[in-house]
Amino acid sequence: MPDAPAELLRAAVVHDLGENAVGDLASPVKRRNPGLYAKLEALEAEALAVMGFDFPALPRDLAALLTLCDGLDAYLWAVVHRPDYVERNQAWGAMFERLCAQASDLRLAEKFHEIVKGVCDGKF
Repeated sequence: MPDAPAELLRAAVVHDLGENAVGDLASPVKRRNPGLYAKLEALEAEALAVMGFDFPALPRDLAALLTLCDGLDAYLWAVVHRPDYVERNQAWGAMFERLCAQASDLRLAEKFHEIVKGVCDGKF
């Protein structure tokens, strides 16, 4: 995104840094345990602060875009590095459907599918 606002780029760079100190939980665990997820987010924010960073407040549309990109990154990593696991685990199919819906909501469905196809075809 050549015209991406600085706050989105900053958020993209720092959004996983807190996981280096706290660790990460799989998305299904976070979705099923919102209280645990909230505590984990607070610990990640503390870790960012210790490192001298903060997570910028994003408007809803930019936060949704960052969420889509983060999920797409995880999905494509799994498709490239663990295709056998993706094929036999229904959760990955459900994740892909959620990502498709998010891309559609953001009016990015065409670009989303172009990226997925490019990665699956080995172009990227």
